[in-house]
Amino acid sequence: MHARADKYAGALDAATALFDERGFAAVTIEEIAAAAAVSRRTLYKYFGSKEALAATAVREYGNQWRSWFFVAVDDRAGGPLYTIPALFDVLATWLEGTRGRRDLIARALAEFPDAGHPAREAAHEHRQALRAFLAKQARYIARYKDVTPAKLTTALEVLFEGAVAVGRAGAAREAKAVAEALLERANNVGRRK
Repeated sequence: MHARADKYAGALDAATALFDERGFAAVTIEEIAAAAAVSRRTLYKYFGSKEALAATAVREYGNQWRSWFFVAVDDRAGGPLYTIPALFDVLATWLEGTRGRRDLIARALAEFPDAGHPAREAAHEHRQALRAFLAKQARYIARYKDVTPAKLTTALEVLFEGAVAVGRAGAAREAKAVAEALLERANNVGRRK
């Protein structure tokens, strides 16, 4: 049983690395099989198709990235009111490590324009999970600041996704400054009432 799980994980890891490095269209099943040291037949047995393998790779990448990101933000924040600045700090750290390379989620959205493609759907699931995280933070902050959670969520999402699209740590730092200014403005509006 372990050998099968190891082969599956190895195939998924090999595919994810190749997709991340070269893009989905440029990578063949043969290359994935060779990198994973499995046969093409084994890949098709595990995943069914290259499209399903791409979707699984995107979904797993998103799950792992969010797990890391949420823990890193929580560790850095030191409390719920500091989560927004912390998330941009963690994003900046991550972007420094990517060296401007597009992440697998953005790559899937760019390479699969068909809304029904499984890899694109997996990328949208990732973005929806991030939006839910941002919405949770916005609802918490709204208890202490004069801000509408839905509007704050949208603003944070635009800042976050914009920094990811630019792909530089400096963009995340600028997004953090804008988010902090929005929160400060919410404080000032609340004091004037």
